[in-house]
Amino acid sequence: MINNYGAMHLMPHNATVEIVEETENGDGTWSLTFDVNDDFKGWFKKQTGRKRWSDRHFHKAMNWALARVIEEESRNKKAPLDLAIEGCESEYEEEIDLYKTYGGD
Repeated sequence: MINNYGAMHLMPHNATVEIVEETENGDGTWSLTFDVNDDFKGWFKKQTGRKRWSDRHFHKAMNWALARVIEEESRNKKAPLDLAIEGCESEYEEEIDLYKTYGGD
């Protein structure tokens, strides 16, 4: 978990967060249902400076964290063609040039 200052704080080993349900919403988004134990709730409250557990604040933090993960994955994602020729680019120079000429990356 990352606090407001960007510092990483590891959860205690006995704290658990589990996805118990995944629902595809039909519009390209997903809804997730989480189950968290009391050790996680205590850790999360301490990390966020709260006295009481708040589902709303937990969901807000999870949305933020998941959005960062998705953003990072999409930034590092390679096209299937790139993966197929990785390490053999010199053998495909002509094809790569044609691809770039006609609208590719």
